[in-house]
Amino acid sequence: MPQSRDSILPVRLRRLLLLPLSLSARVYAGILTVVFATAFYFSYSWYAQQRLGRIVHEILYKRMIIMHTADRIKESMLSDQVALWHYAATRDPSDLQELRGVGQATIKEIEALRQATTRTEILQKLDLLQPEVLLYLAESRKLVGVVDAQKLPAKAGLFKSARWARERTDRKSTRLNSSHAN
Repeated sequence: MPQSRDSILPVRLRRLLLLPLSLSARVYAGILTVVFATAFYFSYSWYAQQRLGRIVHEILYKRMIIMHTADRIKESMLSDQVALWHYAATRDPSDLQELRGVGQATIKEIEALRQATTRTEILQKLDLLQPEVLLYLAESRKLVGVVDAQKLPAKAGLFKSARWARERTDRKSTRLNSSHAN
């Protein structure tokens, strides 16, 4: 059966439609075809939407974990600084214990962040951050050693420590001025 120029239906589809079926059977077959195609479209769209929702949820969940871990790193570094300066002012041994614990917590948080991400930019920044944190912790231990070597009055609070430091610098400047006068 040759295809006419005006025909837009392929040969096989025309043959299917020319089967010895009644007109009502052909209408029902057409309706079923449209219903099946529509149902397939909606079910596939629903499936794709559900899958996309799961993917987006997973991405957001991972990013939330990364953000919370980065926030904990920042908080632990700030806690470390607070404990360091509080120890320097009061020489409270509990601050020294907290200082040691917070430093290790910071390193653990960096490792947790390293495990939580696969992005190379974040991993590169973590590779830069970790040695800096280790250097900071080493420097803070040196500062604790300097504080321990000072002859700060026993159980001095923040204000007594500040007055002691001011008097100490006043004594140094007085000695410098007297040596320049000679």
